[in-house]
This record gives sequence, structure tokens and C-alpha cells, in this order.
Amino acid sequence: MFKICMFRVPRVRKRDFVKLISSLSHDKHEFLNETLQGQKTVFDLSFGNGNVSRFLLEHDHKVLALVNNKSFIKQIKDLQSENSNFVGLHGKLSDLPSLLLKNNLSEWAESCSAVVVQFGPSSQHLKLGRGLDTNLNEPLDLLMGNEEGPTAANVLEFVGMNELVSILSKYGAVHSAREIAISIIEQRYLNNFIKTTTELKEIITQSCINKDFYMTEQGPYLLQNNIEKEGI
Repeated sequence: MFKICMFRVPRVRKRDFVKLISSLSHDKHEFLNETLQGQKTVFDLSFGNGNVSRFLLEHDHKVLALVNNKSFIKQIKDLQSENSNFVGLHGKLSDLPSLLLKNNLSEWAESCSAVVVQFGPSSQHLKLGRGLDTNLNEPLDLLMGNEEGPTAANVLEFVGMNELVSILSKYGAVHSAREIAISIIEQRYLNNFIKTTTELKEIITQSCINKDFYMTEQGPYLLQNNIEKEGI
């Protein structure tokens, strides 16, 4: 059902996608106001502090919001009690289809005109101190919400070589996944377990230090320039 609603969102050409992201980054509220004409049903899948949902409700749109972080559940409930055009759900993005069915929201899915998603960690996520900001030396946690489970440091300590290569290449789009995985496994044998973002950055940089560049969609990425900036 959610797939149907996604396909109804107008497709964006690659060159227009940059303009779309730029507009959302600089002034997403005005962009939304100009794009959505008349009352629309909008899925806000990056609720965060709720600013986007509130803006949409103020302009008479119907909003279905999804939040995974338990600390924002109270905001969801408060907003739902204040406005009948708002529905808030708690769960992961992958849970959305089942949540729509469970809460009898098929009509909302069928009438969905737009989906608002913030890619990557939000400013709220970066303030959690869980290693999501690579510019800071923080514990290598990487959990996005208040959920419990293995941290990134746990994964690096216990996962096998092939699994680690698969995680880095598939989910991290890392081009030197095997070299980095080998370095991480070597550190295990020395009882040097990677616990912080800085330690992981050092491992990654040292693993790629003999490579001049690797290819990306935008062309060659010069590793040497990055290494010099890091001072390693």
C-alpha cells in the first residue's frame, strides 16, 4: 500500500534532484508552501522536533508523521490531540506498511500526495553524543533513537570478516571495504578494540593511505588531500 503512495509522488530527474535537496536545505518551509497547492495529505517521515508537521498543518494540510525516537512521542501525542488533521505513529520506516494497516489508515496512504524525508542524521541526532558527528571524538554507538541493541563498537568487535566487508560495502558504500575490515580484525588480535569515532577514522585513513584515489559517481576522490587535512 505504501508503495502505491510512493509511486504517486512525481519522479524527479537526477539534475533536478540537486535543486530539490538544495531547496529543502535552505528554506524547506517555503519550498513546501510553493509546491503543495490546495489541501494535500503529506507523510512526514522525519518528524524530529515537529516543525515541518506544524507548518503543514498551519497551511491546512493533513499530516501523517512517523517517529522512531521515543523522546519525541509526547510531541506526537500532543499534536494529535490538538489537530484532527494529524496522525502520529511510532516505529521505523520499515514498519510503516504494517502500521498503516494496523491503524486502519489505508485511505491516508491512497490519498498521499507528498512524502517529506530528511536524509541522514538530523541536528537532534548529532547532539545525542553517539558518534554520528564525525567531527567529534565520541563513543562509537550510532544508534539513531533510544532503542536498545548492539552498538557500532560491538559490531566491530564481534562480527566476522566477510560480514564486516558486506556491511561496509553494502550499507556504507565503502570502496576499500576489505582493506578496512582487515585492519579492524588485525586490531582485534592486538586487543585494540575500536570504541570511538576518532579511532575508526584513524583505521580507515591508514587502510587507504597507499591509495591515491577511488572512483565515485562524481569522479575520482583524492584520498591524499583528505589525509593531509586530517594530519595523519
